[in-house]
Amino acid sequence: RNASDFKIALNHNQEFNPTTRLVVDFKFTSGSYYSNTSFSFDELLQQNIISNATLTKSWEGTPNSMTLNIGRDQVIGGDKEGEIREVLPSLGFNRAQSFPFRFGKRTTGSGPQPWYELIGYTYSGQFLNTRNKTKIDSVNFMRDERRGIQHSFAFNASPKLGYFTITPFFNYNEKWYDKGIRREFNPADSTVVETEVKAIKAVRYFDMGVSASTKFYGVFQPDIFGIKGIRHQVTPSVSYTYQPDFTKPHFGYYGRYTDQFGREVTYGFYDREVFGTIPSPQRRQAIRLNIGNVFEMKTSSTDTSGQDNKFQLLNANVGIGYNFAADSLKFSELSLDYRTSIGEALTISGASSFNLYKFEVDPTDPRRGARVNKFLIKEEGRLAQLTNFSITVGTRLSGEKKQTTAGPVKTAADSLEEQERSRYGGLYEKETPDFSIPWNLDLTWNFSQSQQDPRVKRRSSNITAALGFNLTEFWKITASTNYDIINKEFAAPQITIYRDLHCWEMNFYWVPTGLNRLYRFEIRLKAPQLQDIKVTKRSFDTR
Repeated sequence: RNASDFKIALNHNQEFNPTTRLVVDFKFTSGSYYSNTSFSFDELLQQNIISNATLTKSWEGTPNSMTLNIGRDQVIGGDKEGEIREVLPSLGFNRAQSFPFRFGKRTTGSGPQPWYELIGYTYSGQFLNTRNKTKIDSVNFMRDERRGIQHSFAFNASPKLGYFTITPFFNYNEKWYDKGIRREFNPADSTVVETEVKAIKAVRYFDMGVSASTKFYGVFQPDIFGIKGIRHQVTPSVSYTYQPDFTKPHFGYYGRYTDQFGREVTYGFYDREVFGTIPSPQRRQAIRLNIGNVFEMKTSSTDTSGQDNKFQLLNANVGIGYNFAADSLKFSELSLDYRTSIGEALTISGASSFNLYKFEVDPTDPRRGARVNKFLIKEEGRLAQLTNFSITVGTRLSGEKKQTTAGPVKTAADSLEEQERSRYGGLYEKETPDFSIPWNLDLTWNFSQSQQDPRVKRRSSNITAALGFNLTEFWKITASTNYDIINKEFAAPQITIYRDLHCWEMNFYWVPTGLNRLYRFEIRLKAPQLQDIKVTKRSFDTR
């Protein structure tokens, strides 16, 4: 069988003026292009080809900005190969925080602002048109096109009342659609018949409430071992939120039918539309308490500068909510997160959540269970039960940074792309060698455990290590690997050797073990505009 693979790519980045920019990144490929031609782990593992073109515009001296986007997401692997999701287009307008009752410059000096000058609002609006091609079976696809307009207003004020900051707020959302759905149960064959209804309708919903926060300190001065003081900063805040029940029939956003088991099923008329119906439509009358804690330490100076040293010992936050409108399980889970550092060598962060209610097994099916409206403190004598836990411990050791001319030549666009990759980098992402750091060692340990059902504990744990060093002034060697502690497996280790050859550069990339063993040897010109001038030798083994 003869087959052809293709790839078409278009990239464009243009700044028309300081307030207007166009960024285009389009890719079109055949489904088998990367599997048949690529030697890159990132390309071999990806299941989607994502294309975007975005025009951004802001108006200088105003809080207004606009974004126009068209996009395409093509599935090239897996069970959903051939599916396409397109945005044609998305047009958004945003107005940042504005204060409508502030007129001109203040003339009252540094005194407190009048309460009405503290009233602010934000607005965002979006038009979205989508076109989707969804797989029904191995050969047939369903095409669907939907569109809508969404408006979001947020009003708030933050007046000071003594030591407290009081913030009343009101959030309003409105969505416009040109069609919806209706569902009916057919008792003859126990199926649900869905009908599309074309009509211009609006979905309107809101919530409102008030929050209050303050801040206070406690200072302890032991004056021992060079410790001049330890400060504990506490930031408590409490908020109350109200929202009516938008599933009620008089709002006209939700319908109901009775299934074959006699159960009433509620569905949204606009669940399938581009912005959905209402994210959380049930009535809310909730209060939430959060307490932030920061522990800091000041020590005496150890050098000739005479300035005291300050360290943040621990940053911890705890929070819990209570919904007065809920039928049961009114308390939310108790959440806790923290982070700390030991000097500059070790950082520790983590999060946990605890449930106050008892978990009971379903008597009709022992494999199932759920939380019931019984407090653990009353039933079992303990306050709460752990449901989620995660911790990350990391360290980075490196030599002192120095000036150097060795290494790749990078443009401003290269630096920006590298920053984006550092935020969303994958397992096989390769960093550009940095000769200004003579050596570095990064070690990170991650552990997480989830146990919503106390009988079933889902755990993951891994160690990531990366080593880099300059063999000489123009040689850089890096190596990295990841070890899955639970499954006792190494992810594919990677070794990179870089040599600066003045106007040229040499790269040797090697994955010695794993499912996809490979190497790539390349010599090319360093200048970004001439990097297509190169000699490449590579080998790929999928055994």
